[in-house]
Amino acid sequence: AYDPNQGDRLQYTALLLPPGMRMDPYNGHLFWTPVEQNVDFAHLLVAVSDGRETQMVEAEFFVNAPINIVSIPPMQAELGQPYKYEIKTADLNQGSLLTFARVIPVEKIKNIRIYGVKLADDVYKTNIHRYIGDWETAPTVYATGSTEREDGSVSRLNLKKYVRSIFYEEGRLVVILQTIDQRTVSIKDVLWEFFHGNKGKPPKVAVERIPITRFSLLEFPDGMEVDELTGTITWTPDKEQVGIHTVRLMASDGYLRDEQLFDIYVNHPPVIISKAGATALVGELYKYQIIAEDKNSDAKLQYSLHKAPTGLQMSRSGRVVWKPKPSQINMHKFTVQVSDGYREDIQTNQVFVNINPNILSTPKPVALVGYEYRYKMVVEDLNKDRITFRPLRLPKYAHFNPKTGQLSWKPRSGQKGPNDVIIMVVDERGAATSHDFQIHVFEDPSNRHFVNTGWPLLLTFVGVMFAWGAAQI
Repeated sequence: AYDPNQGDRLQYTALLLPPGMRMDPYNGHLFWTPVEQNVDFAHLLVAVSDGRETQMVEAEFFVNAPINIVSIPPMQAELGQPYKYEIKTADLNQGSLLTFARVIPVEKIKNIRIYGVKLADDVYKTNIHRYIGDWETAPTVYATGSTEREDGSVSRLNLKKYVRSIFYEEGRLVVILQTIDQRTVSIKDVLWEFFHGNKGKPPKVAVERIPITRFSLLEFPDGMEVDELTGTITWTPDKEQVGIHTVRLMASDGYLRDEQLFDIYVNHPPVIISKAGATALVGELYKYQIIAEDKNSDAKLQYSLHKAPTGLQMSRSGRVVWKPKPSQINMHKFTVQVSDGYREDIQTNQVFVNINPNILSTPKPVALVGYEYRYKMVVEDLNKDRITFRPLRLPKYAHFNPKTGQLSWKPRSGQKGPNDVIIMVVDERGAATSHDFQIHVFEDPSNRHFVNTGWPLLLTFVGVMFAWGAAQI
């Protein structure tokens, strides 16, 4: 305070102070450290007197509490899948001083909706202040519509009661609506009456909701967006965005701000790209190496075996081995899984365990020259597969019927001795058994006759044994 009378001594008397505020009565200095209980609006009233006259000093304080981001963001995203994070804030203030060119105090910010209206018609822009003047000077403005809507908005009431403020700045009309006793009006009704819609065609406008708490991204990957009104972050990582991405965001109440910094790990789910062999053979080692694709260079893949037949095993590196037994013929299933710690891929495989055809018949080992030799092969296949005979080696002049498995042969005199026979038995899946044997060809003994080709001159001596032999031909 200032008093031009140099001899006067001013006295300061606090008539109303915010809780916790102190004042020096001799110089009027105020001392105050606002605490949590002081948030929002507080009133001050001080009487200043020189002993003869008294003047009142009145002031309104707004104590703003810091805004805090209290939500925890998801730290992991999947390639090609929508990522969503709804930012939650905590603010002790129930009211606010709206940060426009003019100061607008609001007691209950939750009852306030703010709209920015852009005009497309230059004529209306030129006359906007006339429309504002008409609105402000009108004691009441009633909507020309009727009835109460389901969402609680009201038409046919005094619209001015629900319009907290309306003004024009920075190329847009700002309309602040308020809710009273759980009732409000729509921005459409307000603009209709504001531009005298009942007297002519109103202008074309673009209306957007202005957030009270503002959210923005300070550091973010390509494609990430935040809804400034709701604080919802959305993003769909593309195939080039695997790995770690840093995000820094901000929430502001117009005076103070809070930031949040975190990393998002974009995971490329592992995919098994290999295919297991469809056939195994009894007694032979079945092998399958799982090959999985994961574009995360730091991914540590883990392999696990789920359902599997007895004896089938898998190593930590995804190598599957199995030696089927005769009792395990025909179809079997086994399931493997690969995981990177975030996602997994499961593959179910079918393996048909085949067994080689079994030859039951035994060929005769001897044949006679000039006589027909016959041998019919008898084969069984426990898988019930179709059997095919493939003669690989036959004696000359021998005939083998691959449909019936019948071997026919009439050996000739030049084929005496051992003769090799190799016949391969193959099932429809490729399993084969080789039938190897020999046929020994002899002359028919009944065809041998005694022939005397002449009487030789015989000479012998006393005391020496005499012997003579005859030959068969």
